[in-house]
Amino acid sequence: KCAEGLLSVINDVLDFSKIEAGKMVIVEEAFSPEALCEEVCDMLIALAANKGIELSFLVDPNVPLAALGDPAKLRQILVNLIGNGLKFTDAGGEVLVKCSISTTIPTTTNKGPRDDAPSSY
Repeated sequence: KCAEGLLSVINDVLDFSKIEAGKMVIVEEAFSPEALCEEVCDMLIALAANKGIELSFLVDPNVPLAALGDPAKLRQILVNLIGNGLKFTDAGGEVLVKCSISTTIPTTTNKGPRDDAPSSY
């Protein structure tokens, strides 16, 4: 677990370098959002327990069993967000991780309003 945390920090530093150089690559592969969330929470549960914090996660029923995206980047983001949640939560507190899905439909493009955009939401 400690090695995974260290690897995450190293990957963060490397990613910042890639972003600055304009060389960031986003991989597209199938993964399970629920399994990824559970994996990250399992990785951080000892940290939470050591601080006396309850760490739990909830998966919205609308979350698909499989998604297409970059699971390594999402894992990095989740480790950072949940890690910060644990870092800034006092003993006796709770960090709840909710896995949900949201769809955003752009209503404009660089060329102006889209013809096929819904008129109301």
